[in-house]
Amino acid sequence: LYRSLRAEPLQFFVAFSSVSATIPSLAAGLSDYAVANAYMDYLAEAKRPECPIVSVQWPSWKEAGMGEVKSRAYEQTGLLTMTNAEGLEFLDYVLARKIGPVVMSAVVNPSLWNPQTLMQRKKQTAALPTSPVVPAQRPAAPAQKASVVAGGQGQTAEAWVRSIFAKELKMDPAKIEVDAQIADYGVDSILQVQLLRQIAQALQVKLDPSLLLEFPTIESLAKHLEALHGSALANATGATQVQQEEPAAPSYRAPSRPAKPRVAKQGQAAVRKAAPASGAADLAVVG
Repeated sequence: LYRSLRAEPLQFFVAFSSVSATIPSLAAGLSDYAVANAYMDYLAEAKRPECPIVSVQWPSWKEAGMGEVKSRAYEQTGLLTMTNAEGLEFLDYVLARKIGPVVMSAVVNPSLWNPQTLMQRKKQTAALPTSPVVPAQRPAAPAQKASVVAGGQGQTAEAWVRSIFAKELKMDPAKIEVDAQIADYGVDSILQVQLLRQIAQALQVKLDPSLLLEFPTIESLAKHLEALHGSALANATGATQVQQEEPAAPSYRAPSRPAKPRVAKQGQAAVRKAAPASGAADLAVVG
């Protein structure tokens, strides 16, 4: 595309890259995707003197693309998911001010966001909630945990998930080990999206696109689906859903979500910090 257009009088040339190109923890299991985006960044750096090119490293978008990412690895970077309105506002800002050649535009959690540590392997960990524990007025009833077990012609959750993988990979299910890393079977980022789409459609639920990064084996993925979507899983597999009692977990008061920030401008790369509950913070643009 660059070779075809480089002689044209372009106002701008925008490449949509990803934060996974520069944050190693977000490239785990998606190395092909991350490297492809890193190459776009490299091209923008190399061709900037002769072309108005900019490569924008986008974070997760709530309402478009692969959908909202909620993985622990993503949250620990300090990045928040972006709305369509915020994304378009950032894009207008970058193009209007001719920022480049590589820009990371992001809404961030100021308590976790630290650009100097993004390339480090050690992850940040969020602090425990500081809000007081909400006392129960009476003993809480034991929580009910659903477990999907085979019954009649039904399958266990593990066997059902393995059958979907086997069909997509064109393998004998018996040759797929449920405790092996899914990536070991040649499952790349595109295939991950296809597999999760099939599972989501069968269960009629919405699944996080980063789910296979959090649960990288069939065994762990099946347990996660049992815990969150037991009823839908039982319907899809034809199995029986058994309720098991577990002690109720302690109850914490959820911290309030930061207020929507307003926008200020300066600098080399666009980052909007989420405001504390007491007020609004400006858009910080860092290099």
